[in-house]
Amino acid sequence: ENVVSDADYTFVAKVDKVLGTVYKFPVCLEDKTVSMPYTKIRLKVVKNVKGKLKEGKYIEVLKAGGKEKKGSKYIVYDNDVVCIKGGTYLFSTYVQKDGSLLATGANSTIKTNKNYKDNVSYSKACSSKSKKLTKSRSRYKIKNSKVYM
Repeated sequence: ENVVSDADYTFVAKVDKVLGTVYKFPVCLEDKTVSMPYTKIRLKVVKNVKGKLKEGKYIEVLKAGGKEKKGSKYIVYDNDVVCIKGGTYLFSTYVQKDGSLLATGANSTIKTNKNYKDNVSYSKACSSKSKKLTKSRSRYKIKNSKVYM
């Protein structure tokens, strides 16, 4: 519920395509450099819960986590999932300074299906979308050129 309250946009979407992985925030550990993977995904918006994305349109989202730079392991936050092509998920996203959308952290992406309205997480998201959290953070505006495809 807190994730939805804090998010800029919460919506149900189907993964159309996994576009690739980018690596950010490199850190030197002993004799190697490690970076955090972020997976770029193209989604088809099915239903808005919070915010007004264009339903039926394709958007690009950067999802925290993904395949390691070297190797075959996936790095995923606790209580989060790896998105697969064709899967339907409930996303809670944050508009970044550049106007793009980021899904990050526990419960920012929850697996559902085409019968998402029967999902408990969807019901909870709908009931908590208008709640406000006491913590404040910078809010940015979405840039169509960064999101819509």
